[in-house]
Amino acid sequence: YPIMKQADLFISTSITEGFPIVVCEAMIMGLPILATKVTGSIEILEEGKFGVLSTENVEDLSIKTEKLMLNKNELIKYAHLSVLRANQLFDLQKQLNDYYKIW
Repeated sequence: YPIMKQADLFISTSITEGFPIVVCEAMIMGLPILATKVTGSIEILEEGKFGVLSTENVEDLSIKTEKLMLNKNELIKYAHLSVLRANQLFDLQKQLNDYYKIW
């Protein structure tokens, strides 16, 4: 976490995932996210609503990384969206309410 905390952007270049916990950790820390379009990241980022999605193509990743790093407003926007999404996903009361609905 000390190294992650110093980052301006979190990039996940996975070619396969189940549930990308590291993406969630980065979101909780308020980092803007750029991730490849893999299972888990697509759902967590809601098809790009809460972070930028990329193909696995190196050129596409490079272009999107550069665009984000050159646009401070976009970084700030996605940092705020990361925190918002993390709060949605990991709200204990909401999770308990959803659990109780099942029973």
